[in-house]
Amino acid sequence: MGRSAYLCPSAECLKIAQKKNRLSRALRTTVGEDLYQSLWRRLSLANRSEATVNHLHGTTNIMM
Repeated sequence: MGRSAYLCPSAECLKIAQKKNRLSRALRTTVGEDLYQSLWRRLSLANRSEATVNHLHGTTNIMM
């Protein structure tokens, strides 16, 4: 049976997950640095896409 883990799509969540090795524990396997680098790239691309859409629609997301 496969395993899965949810990670909220924010830099803070990813930073904490990486620092505290949460994905490895949740998945009960080794999660390598290459996977974290891939997640950082995807998060960066998603944030850029969201910023572009917000710019085109004249909206702003402010997280508090």
